[in-house]
Amino acid sequence: MFDLGYMVLGRLTEITRGSQIIVVQFEAQSIGLLVDDLHGVPEFSDEHITPTPFARHDGGTLIPQVIRANQGKVLIQVINLDYVYSTLKAGEMPCMPEPVMEEAA
Repeated sequence: MFDLGYMVLGRLTEITRGSQIIVVQFEAQSIGLLVDDLHGVPEFSDEHITPTPFARHDGGTLIPQVIRANQGKVLIQVINLDYVYSTLKAGEMPCMPEPVMEEAA
């Protein structure tokens, strides 16, 4: 499992009973991505998708695009799975400490 919050922001995502994991498959491998917030995402037209200022032409960035939803009031990050898998294979993914599950009340 990989913590997207840690990968993007450099801080651990708090793991709660409501935490969610997205399982993605690329080529013949599957991994789980821990996300801090997950919403249903409908299909968006190309006019709603824009490159981020950090996007590189060689595809070497985690978030190359964002989707402008709700008349541009919400930005949804588009994750580059090629980048995730290539950095995992190369051992370049930032190491993160073991997450701690919150205590059940």
